[in-house]
Amino acid sequence: LREAEDIAREQAAADPENTLARRDLAASLANVALVLNKMDDWTGAVASYRESLGNLRALAVKDPGNASWRRDIAETLRKMGDAQRSQFDVDGALASYREALEINRALAAADPDSSARKADLEAMLREIGTTLNRKGDQAGALQNFREALVLTREISSKDPDNLPRRQDVWKCLTIIASILTAQGDHEAAFATIREEVDAARATSAKAPHDSRWRRDVATSLVQFGQALVQNNDHKSALDAYHEAIAILRELSKDKADQSDMRFDLAMALMNLGDLLTADKNLDGADDSYLEALAIEHEITVKVPKEAEWRYALAATLLKLAAIGDNPVAHLREALTVAKELQQKDQLPQPGLVGQIEQLLAAFTPKPAQ
Repeated sequence: LREAEDIAREQAAADPENTLARRDLAASLANVALVLNKMDDWTGAVASYRESLGNLRALAVKDPGNASWRRDIAETLRKMGDAQRSQFDVDGALASYREALEINRALAAADPDSSARKADLEAMLREIGTTLNRKGDQAGALQNFREALVLTREISSKDPDNLPRRQDVWKCLTIIASILTAQGDHEAAFATIREEVDAARATSAKAPHDSRWRRDVATSLVQFGQALVQNNDHKSALDAYHEAIAILRELSKDKADQSDMRFDLAMALMNLGDLLTADKNLDGADDSYLEALAIEHEITVKVPKEAEWRYALAATLLKLAAIGDNPVAHLREALTVAKELQQKDQLPQPGLVGQIEQLLAAFTPKPAQ
């Protein structure tokens, strides 16, 4: 790739007015950036994307009516924004995404019958919404996802058999529901989650043997169960959790390399355990937590660097200790996991180590006076 970049650079330098040579250079730089991004060299990736953008902008200046050049600029800005977000340069990422958004918005307005233009705009709105949500700007995120939902519904309605497009509708609903829940607007969140479950079921019905869409149904059912718990409808929540667990058990059964699906199953079991604990069915809760724990042990051995899974492992151990299942042993293991995460700066709950130590101290016999 570097050799191809050098050749493209020489050709563009030899004939600065050659549009094809300049576009080849921009494409070569973008390819290098893509590889650097995969190597986690985000600084190098951003630098290559910037140089690629410089060449694309020069092309667009010479031919401002060329929609292809402008779309290439927007796409490169999106990829650069991804690299900037990986660098934790959230403001830089948002600036790149927003510039890409305005280009995509203009292109969609100029070609209102094009679903492809609308799809580019919708995807950019979701990127901005995701970034704002991570930044803590829930209102801004919600605004972007709601606009994206309108667009993706329109696109999907014109091509109802396009299942990935239908899934885009589901994704928007899922995140909108999560944001509304975080904002405390439980009534609106509940209505959105109901719609989300219906959307997932409708997509899965069109391809009932496709695990992707069935997994979406399970994900929505878990979220629905959580909302039902919030509404104190524990019976319906139990039904939702049990259906989700049945789907995930079937999808992850006897299949290699299904750690992500197994993690989803563990999370569903933990939600079920929490509900059974609240209902004082401690035997049932214990069974759910122990099954979740076995899965978490299994997947963290396969992928030991996945911090989210190890944190979930610690959480399950604490839940088991809290309901009286071998509390000392489970607290000690939870402490070991929490300390490992803390040493790697991967512990999302900073005071957790101290809390576990306090819990363990309560089980330690005091020395005789």
